[in-house]
Amino acid sequence: MDAEVALLGPRLMTDVVNGTMGNARLMTSLLTLFGLGAIGVYGVTALVVSERRKEIGIRIALGAERTRVARRTIVQGLFPVGLGVAVGLLASYSGAGLLEDLVFGIETLDVGTFLTAPTALVLVALVALALPAVRATRVDPVRTLREE
Repeated sequence: MDAEVALLGPRLMTDVVNGTMGNARLMTSLLTLFGLGAIGVYGVTALVVSERRKEIGIRIALGAERTRVARRTIVQGLFPVGLGVAVGLLASYSGAGLLEDLVFGIETLDVGTFLTAPTALVLVALVALALPAVRATRVDPVRTLREE
């Protein structure tokens, strides 16, 4: 309508909204994946502990301390988590050079990120492992021996 007004890249309103919501969608997606990972760790651990219920009940019936049984279950569950974190850190460190050209203004080998993300994953895994481990130590040894 006015020849004097300069139009700088006219865009559809849906494109403008999608552009402003990009970061929120990325964060939501990452948190969703993180939550699904935590649920997966919990599910696998709960399954493994439920399969070992008889063994845990027999150990307790033979005099094993419940805290030691819970600690052993947690440590055995943390082994694959630690292995996964180590492999992930190595892959991230080696792949950081590939991303250097793609990111602007962000350091690819950020120490805070390399410490925070694995720590958060291990803490989530600890909680996910502790719940089934504590539940397993509440097994009644007499009932377990009768079932055997």
